[in-house]
Amino acid sequence: MTAEPNVPLLLARLAKGDAAALAGLRAAAPPEAEGPAEDWLRAALAKGDADDESAAEAIRLLQVLESPASGPVIALALAHPNPNVRDAAAAAVGELGYYLAIDRLRALRSDAALEALEKIFERRFYGSLLGHLFRKPRLSGGKRDWAEFDAFWEEEGKEIPCPPLLPEEIVPDRLIEIVLRRLPGSHRVLERMGYRCVGRVGKDMDTCVAVEKESLEEAARLHGKPLEPLLAALRGLAQRIQDHETPPEPAKTDDVETVEGA
Repeated sequence: MTAEPNVPLLLARLAKGDAAALAGLRAAAPPEAEGPAEDWLRAALAKGDADDESAAEAIRLLQVLESPASGPVIALALAHPNPNVRDAAAAAVGELGYYLAIDRLRALRSDAALEALEKIFERRFYGSLLGHLFRKPRLSGGKRDWAEFDAFWEEEGKEIPCPPLLPEEIVPDRLIEIVLRRLPGSHRVLERMGYRCVGRVGKDMDTCVAVEKESLEEAARLHGKPLEPLLAALRGLAQRIQDHETPPEPAKTDDVETVEGA
């Protein structure tokens, strides 16, 4: 009989800098590991050590936890100097449906990046646009072939991405379909809170007709749940995305009046 992981001990070890604790936490998948795993990932990204693969373990832990709000920081790892970290980040953003990483995934040109792009497009657009890609062999000379995706992107794909919903745009009468399409990771929020029939990235590829017709308010009523916690969770996710993806304001400088000939 396998002993249950000692989560408090693993969290304590992680707080002391023991990277080996990440694998143990991934096996246990405790919800309270989400914050420490994200903190570890941020610290590892700040170091940018090409020989340190602990960021990949932190990403895999966040992926197991299905952490919807971690999409922005995981996407930052797509620029990590270690290829295993980049691959782990690609797999995670694909699973989370973090479509704001599309350009960064395309720039990687790796097998993991292509698989992530296929997941993002298949789930975000309910398989209607790239269905033909998933029925064909994707290997060419032992590597996944980008030709089909590139052709799709040039023809239709680059017209598809749209800005994510802002916190103030998440209102009771907002259709669930719009939330799913315009708030990356929102399907994980809905799943966590017990809302069925929202479609899981790369898993349950069926969708529900109600998704296209129900508002957030109607979904809460039909599920017998209070609306405010759902709105708060979705707005929190939208704020996290906005904080990460909005370019910083240019630094303001005092206007200095100059006199010609001075």
